[in-house]
Amino acid sequence: MIAYSKLSKLRNTYVGARGGVEYVPMKRLASGRYGTEVMEGFEEAGFPLPLCKAARARVRCFDFHVDVKHEVTLTVKSGKKMVERTFAVDNCGNVYRKNIIEPSGFWNYISEDSGWIIHTSFVLHGTTTGRTASRGPNLQNTPKRGESAKLFRKVFRPSIEGWKFLELDYSQIELRIAAWEAGETNMLEIYRQGGDIHAATAAGVLGVPALKFTAGLTDETGRLLIDEANSWPSSGELLRSLSPGARRTFTVKEFCELKRFHSKPVNWNRVCPVLHSQSTMAGPYRNNHYVPQWYQRRFIAATSTQQELCYLDLNSGYFKDGRGVTHKRRALHRWGTKKCFYEEDLYTRTFGTQECTKIERLFFGEIDNKGPHGLDYLCKFGQSGDWEDALDHLLAFLSVQKLRTPKGLAWLQRELGTSERNTLLDAMIYLRRRFCALWAEGVWQIADASLSPTKFIFSDHPVTIYNRSCGPLTRMCIGCNDPSYDWCGSHTVYPLSSEKVLILTHLSWVRNPYQLATVPRPNPNPFRTAITYVLAFQTARHLSEEEVRQINFIIKMRAFRFIASGEEEWLYPEKHVSVGDWANYGRGFLLMPDPRSVPFTTGVFFGNGDGSRAFGADEYGRRPWDPDYTVLRDSSGESPEWKTFQKFQGEFARLFGPYKRGLTHEFGNTEDRFSDDYHRIVCSY
Repeated sequence: MIAYSKLSKLRNTYVGARGGVEYVPMKRLASGRYGTEVMEGFEEAGFPLPLCKAARARVRCFDFHVDVKHEVTLTVKSGKKMVERTFAVDNCGNVYRKNIIEPSGFWNYISEDSGWIIHTSFVLHGTTTGRTASRGPNLQNTPKRGESAKLFRKVFRPSIEGWKFLELDYSQIELRIAAWEAGETNMLEIYRQGGDIHAATAAGVLGVPALKFTAGLTDETGRLLIDEANSWPSSGELLRSLSPGARRTFTVKEFCELKRFHSKPVNWNRVCPVLHSQSTMAGPYRNNHYVPQWYQRRFIAATSTQQELCYLDLNSGYFKDGRGVTHKRRALHRWGTKKCFYEEDLYTRTFGTQECTKIERLFFGEIDNKGPHGLDYLCKFGQSGDWEDALDHLLAFLSVQKLRTPKGLAWLQRELGTSERNTLLDAMIYLRRRFCALWAEGVWQIADASLSPTKFIFSDHPVTIYNRSCGPLTRMCIGCNDPSYDWCGSHTVYPLSSEKVLILTHLSWVRNPYQLATVPRPNPNPFRTAITYVLAFQTARHLSEEEVRQINFIIKMRAFRFIASGEEEWLYPEKHVSVGDWANYGRGFLLMPDPRSVPFTTGVFFGNGDGSRAFGADEYGRRPWDPDYTVLRDSSGESPEWKTFQKFQGEFARLFGPYKRGLTHEFGNTEDRFSDDYHRIVCSY
């Protein structure tokens, strides 16, 4: 038996209401809402009402006939407003409230004058995927599964007697075309045999025969596995489910435990629909470059005729020859990018006896294809070009780059407490945007080494974290450890090319560099929306050779095992830089942006003109409803950060003079020198 509620829901969703007049019975007339006003209104109109029971059900005039005897319109109080309501009484003395029902659903498109015929419109290429769309009304998405849906579809009849509806649909047409265009022999063979590609893929993932999967899986063989995977919450859903006081920075292990990495598989359909398809692929997808080749080519010297890098192994080890004599392995090589910074099957997933290389091909393939666009955006910052979405592509690439290296995966292994490869790759993909929000809110600086004879090197962990309180021999910097990137004093250093480097500094550190460098910055939660002020990017800072060598030394000290550069001599910055000066490079301000060019903003607010969408946050990404949104002020009404910020500006001006260390693109800031009056005022802070 078909439940009436299901049919009613189908009718309300798709058919809608015809429109007309609705009469709602008035219950408890003597003491209910509007009761006294209604009785007095009818009495003043000359139709006194008896104290009788109201009708039990809502009645619409197009469903049942209501014999209305009298109607009266009254002004009654609804909430805080006075509104007009019409009330009616029938011959039996039942009182109703009269409502006007506007037509909805299909009733907006049919009428008695049109012969009750629906005329829909079909739009070719009406969707982004090229499919045909239906409008006015949409007749392509009517329900078709289930007994109630079958009854609902019987509502439609051809307008010509004796004709019938004929429905045709291609079977998996997009995948068939993709298989033909790509020459995917496995998929083509499945289609030629009349198989289902989705069933074959799922059977391969679960390691069961396709026939057994099609016939139906028991809980023990996989059905429960699929159900659990489809019920995974997203990062946003997870955080929204927490109370405001519980929204904090999670460790990787805590986050992964909340996401249930150890007990449930990743729902790969949320990352890439075909990432779990099984195929054992040889060639470039098995030799995984954790530092992309296109990035390595940015550091090849212009004078190199063989397009090779100087590749240094910091832990080359030893070997024994045939006579048993121990020798040290050669540490320095001149190799092309194909042989540098790669491991075989670093990203290959295993499912029993089968292997999957789709992470390298699809997941990293898309990120690496968009990464150069973001790097070019910074290298050519301020120049005209098509830079749409370039910053978002850059942040996504940098965030994944920090996790995809052997050092990043070793760090994940330590945080998760497991060495299982599939679990680590699951965590890497789910945490792929872990660093984006805090980097986006930092102070961006693009420094230049074009005037220095020494150029930048890069390492097997190219996204480098530097904290002046965490030297190379401290516990936080041994092995796969890194200073936490959300600490106030942590700078992120990333060479863009042999002559360009990106330096990211937390705003809280620029405003107050006198605090502890190892305390978390305000609002360190990484899983949220963030805004970047592009016009405040500092560019045109030309580094001296000493500064370039100091940055190279930082990169080398934070490397995991390998470093590379265009020239051999650049690989040994320790010949010129001492590790004992770790906290005092550049007189303590090597990676600091010019604070005089950093605006002291208090937040950002924007929205659509019609008010349909709005966003507001302070400079640290805290939303207006967060408990610490309001900046604390002292008795004089000033922010403590403003005082330390002025102090730092004065110290910086006295050290480096009136010339700007970095140019911004804000209006009126094109000069490379501050005025004498402004410099004198800042020096007095």
